[in-house]
Amino acid sequence: MSLGQNDGRLDRGGKFPFTEKTHRAMIFVMKLQKSEDKIKEYDNARVVKLSENRQYRDLAMFVDLEPGKYAIIPSPKIATVAGPFFMSIYLSCAKNEFKLSKAGSNLQYEIIAEEEEDVESFDDNLKRVLKIKASEVIFESEDHLAEKTLSQIID
Repeated sequence: MSLGQNDGRLDRGGKFPFTEKTHRAMIFVMKLQKSEDKIKEYDNARVVKLSENRQYRDLAMFVDLEPGKYAIIPSPKIATVAGPFFMSIYLSCAKNEFKLSKAGSNLQYEIIAEEEEDVESFDDNLKRVLKIKASEVIFESEDHLAEKTLSQIID
């Protein structure tokens, strides 16, 4: 699973570690009882896995879970920080063996197998031009590049 945040490098004038956009956070995975829909309070005995508390744009954690019910909790270090965070969960089981829901919400989530994704294909000529231009663009300064649009780079 992965907890993503906005990339602070995209804001002009931002300084590493980009604390205005990238917050220190971690991911908890806690075991739920069959009758529970959410965790009411923290209980260390129910923690299956937790990530490190890091200030990264993308925080990843690998975990193998036995069949059951779990709460996946993204948690910023500072209680008043609410994100935005983006959670991605990657599965090694069949998608019909996995159900995802959000506590207190009626939202229905669709699970998409990677091989089912509708990936937009790009024209072969565009790929060729981008490949040629990439070697030229990589050596330009960041400020100069940031002011260019894709069409200016290709031209």
